[in-house]
Amino acid sequence: MHSTTFQKGMAYLSAAYGTELCRERLAVYWDQLQHLEDAGFLAAVKAHVAAKPRFPAVAELREVYRQQCQPQARVHRLPRPKRADADQARRVLDALKCEVRRGRP
Repeated sequence: MHSTTFQKGMAYLSAAYGTELCRERLAVYWDQLQHLEDAGFLAAVKAHVAAKPRFPAVAELREVYRQQCQPQARVHRLPRPKRADADQARRVLDALKCEVRRGRP
Protein backbone atom coordinates (compact mmCIF):
# COMPACT_ATOMS: atom_id res chain seq x y z
CA MET A 1 0.00 0.00 0.00
CA HIS A 2 1.17 3.51 -0.66
CA SER A 3 1.74 5.65 2.42
CA THR A 4 -0.68 8.29 1.10
CA THR A 5 -3.46 5.68 0.94
CA PHE A 6 -2.67 4.65 4.50
CA GLN A 7 -2.78 8.28 5.62
CA LYS A 8 -6.15 8.78 3.91
CA GLY A 9 -7.59 5.68 5.55
CA MET A 10 -6.33 6.58 8.99
CA ALA A 11 -7.55 10.18 8.63
CA TYR A 12 -10.97 8.80 7.64
CA LEU A 13 -11.02 6.61 10.76
CA SER A 14 -9.83 9.47 12.94
CA ALA A 15 -12.56 11.79 11.65
CA ALA A 16 -15.28 9.15 11.81
CA TYR A 17 -14.55 8.19 15.41
CA GLY A 18 -13.33 11.55 16.72
CA THR A 19 -10.00 10.05 17.72
CA GLU A 20 -6.59 11.71 17.50
CA LEU A 21 -3.81 9.32 16.58
CA CYS A 22 -0.31 9.65 17.97
CA ARG A 23 2.79 8.82 15.92
CA GLU A 24 3.45 5.63 17.84
CA ARG A 25 -0.01 4.26 17.20
CA LEU A 26 0.17 5.19 13.51
CA ALA A 27 3.56 3.47 13.31
CA VAL A 28 2.09 0.24 14.69
CA TYR A 29 -0.86 0.34 12.28
CA TRP A 30 1.49 1.03 9.35
CA ASP A 31 3.83 -1.79 10.38
CA GLN A 32 0.94 -4.24 10.57
CA LEU A 33 -1.08 -3.11 7.54
CA GLN A 34 1.42 -1.82 4.96
CA HIS A 35 1.28 -5.04 2.94
CA LEU A 36 -2.46 -4.62 2.15
CA GLU A 37 -3.70 -3.49 -1.26
CA ASP A 38 -4.74 0.17 -1.50
CA ALA A 39 -8.33 -0.31 -2.70
CA GLY A 40 -8.98 -3.18 -0.29
CA PHE A 41 -7.66 -1.20 2.66
CA LEU A 42 -9.85 1.82 1.91
CA ALA A 43 -12.86 -0.45 1.37
CA ALA A 44 -12.19 -2.14 4.72
CA VAL A 45 -11.91 1.22 6.47
CA LYS A 46 -15.24 2.41 5.04
CA ALA A 47 -16.94 -0.91 5.78
CA HIS A 48 -15.75 -0.81 9.38
CA VAL A 49 -16.97 2.75 9.86
CA ALA A 50 -20.34 1.81 8.40
CA ALA A 51 -20.79 -1.16 10.72
CA LYS A 52 -18.93 -0.58 13.99
CA PRO A 53 -19.29 2.07 16.70
CA ARG A 54 -15.64 2.10 17.88
CA PHE A 55 -12.21 2.71 16.39
CA PRO A 56 -10.83 -0.60 15.04
CA ALA A 57 -7.93 -2.60 16.33
CA VAL A 58 -5.39 -3.74 13.74
CA ALA A 59 -6.80 -7.27 13.80
CA GLU A 60 -10.34 -5.97 13.15
CA LEU A 61 -9.19 -4.00 10.10
CA ARG A 62 -7.30 -7.01 8.81
CA GLU A 63 -10.41 -9.21 9.19
CA VAL A 64 -12.66 -6.71 7.40
CA TYR A 65 -10.00 -6.46 4.66
CA ARG A 66 -10.07 -10.25 4.20
CA GLN A 67 -13.86 -10.20 3.96
CA GLN A 68 -13.72 -7.39 1.39
CA CYS A 69 -11.22 -9.31 -0.73
CA GLN A 70 -13.12 -12.60 -0.79
CA PRO A 71 -15.06 -13.16 -3.97
CA GLN A 72 -18.75 -12.80 -3.34
CA ALA A 73 -20.64 -16.04 -3.72
CA ARG A 74 -23.24 -15.80 -6.43
CA VAL A 75 -26.61 -17.33 -5.90
CA HIS A 76 -27.33 -19.64 -8.79
CA ARG A 77 -31.00 -20.01 -9.42
CA LEU A 78 -32.43 -22.64 -11.62
CA PRO A 79 -34.37 -21.34 -14.57
CA ARG A 80 -38.11 -21.45 -14.30
CA PRO A 81 -39.52 -24.52 -16.00
CA LYS A 82 -41.27 -23.89 -19.26
CA ARG A 83 -44.88 -24.87 -19.68
CA ALA A 84 -43.89 -27.60 -22.15
CA ASP A 85 -41.49 -29.07 -19.56
CA ALA A 86 -44.23 -29.16 -16.94
CA ASP A 87 -46.62 -30.83 -19.37
CA GLN A 88 -43.99 -33.43 -20.32
CA ALA A 89 -43.27 -34.16 -16.65
CA ARG A 90 -46.98 -34.59 -15.98
CA ARG A 91 -47.31 -37.07 -18.89
CA VAL A 92 -44.33 -39.09 -17.65
CA LEU A 93 -45.73 -39.25 -14.12
CA ASP A 94 -49.17 -40.27 -15.40
CA ALA A 95 -47.60 -43.05 -17.48
CA LEU A 96 -45.64 -44.29 -14.44
CA LYS A 97 -48.80 -44.33 -12.32
CA CYS A 98 -50.56 -46.44 -14.98
CA GLU A 99 -47.64 -48.90 -15.05
CA VAL A 100 -47.69 -49.20 -11.26
CA ARG A 101 -51.45 -49.82 -11.21
CA ARG A 102 -51.14 -52.51 -13.88
CA GLY A 103 -48.46 -54.29 -11.90
CA ARG A 104 -50.78 -54.69 -8.90
CA PRO A 105 -52.89 -57.87 -8.61
